[in-house]
Amino acid sequence: MERRLACLLCVAGLAGLLASGTAGAAEPVLPLGTDGHGIHLRPGQGRPLHGHRPLVLTFDDSAADRYRQVARRWLVVSCARFDRHPGLFTFNAGASSEQQAPRRRRPIWAIVDRRYDVCSVGVRRGPRTVTTIARIPLTPLGAERLDEHDTAIVVIAAVHTLARPERPSAATVAATFHGAALAAPSDTPPPGVLGVYSDGAEHVYAAQIDRSGKLLFVELERDVTRSNLGDYLFGEDPLGLDF
Repeated sequence: MERRLACLLCVAGLAGLLASGTAGAAEPVLPLGTDGHGIHLRPGQGRPLHGHRPLVLTFDDSAADRYRQVARRWLVVSCARFDRHPGLFTFNAGASSEQQAPRRRRPIWAIVDRRYDVCSVGVRRGPRTVTTIARIPLTPLGAERLDEHDTAIVVIAAVHTLARPERPSAATVAATFHGAALAAPSDTPPPGVLGVYSDGAEHVYAAQIDRSGKLLFVELERDVTRSNLGDYLFGEDPLGLDF
């Protein structure tokens, strides 16, 4: 469904989202150095190279099956660092490396650590195609951005489902995404729970509070889109990790 984006509303909402920053966050919102499913990316031991240690990629025993699927394939590790200015999550610098994964599981020196915030690990499927298999936060800021990214993807997927021509009910979509149906778009879902609303016609809404306490939302009402996820709606990757 084609929609005209109400740019001023998106920009204003996005500015408010970013301005909330990381204030009051004492702990990272996601574990650092791992995707939480057996893939790890952490500084290696030994003497630093030109003042920087390498980031070493490992697959633990719980990810042994995943490693067998990538063994002897070309692994692409892409990392990004963000600006530290208050209220901004601007992409600052990034780098990537590519190498063939060993046949047997062992530590892989992936990329030189230059204080990156978040990295992606992907498998090359063709000259221009890389499939992401893990996204790994390295710093609290990277963890916050990655959690925002993951939450935004769910919110956008839910609102697109609500806006299908057959107009599924909010209860149906909530069950599909393990969320909750909202009585009105002004309602706030519980933290960490996707909330969805639909009037069954031309007004749908999806929202979720991420782990840092920010409410991320998309609302479609006739020809107007209101959201604080402008970058994601335009198909951009605010993490700067698009392969």
